[in-house]
Amino acid sequence: MQEAGGCLEEGNPVLNSSFVNLDKRFMFVEVRSVEETTCLMQLDGVKYRNHNLKIKRPVDYEKNPMVEGERSVPRLNLAKLGIVSTQVDDSDLKLYIGGLSLNMNEDQIKKVLMRYGQLKSFCLVKEKDDIVSKGYAF
Repeated sequence: MQEAGGCLEEGNPVLNSSFVNLDKRFMFVEVRSVEETTCLMQLDGVKYRNHNLKIKRPVDYEKNPMVEGERSVPRLNLAKLGIVSTQVDDSDLKLYIGGLSLNMNEDQIKKVLMRYGQLKSFCLVKEKDDIVSKGYAF
């Protein structure tokens, strides 16, 4: 978060990582401010060590009263970290890419696309087994 411009103060924004389960690959993290927590949510869907990160608020978050931040939430510069998000936001810049070879993997398709510019996000749509491509991407 620090390198991508997501910290509002000096130092580590993570105050506590109270529970880590390595077998199921999850952990609970406490961040020092509402704004930095919201900023951290921008990493949801980012591929890290061959796994897509799932960053969510606690289940009981909606039951709690909304806490408003006093400062604006910084926008992470994921490109600075070399990260391409797997969450493709609906916008005028979103492209449908069809007719892809079912034999091509994500890295091969990204390599072709990056000939035309930087990728902000990329999602190769796959079958339910999450292995076989359906032949299209966003």
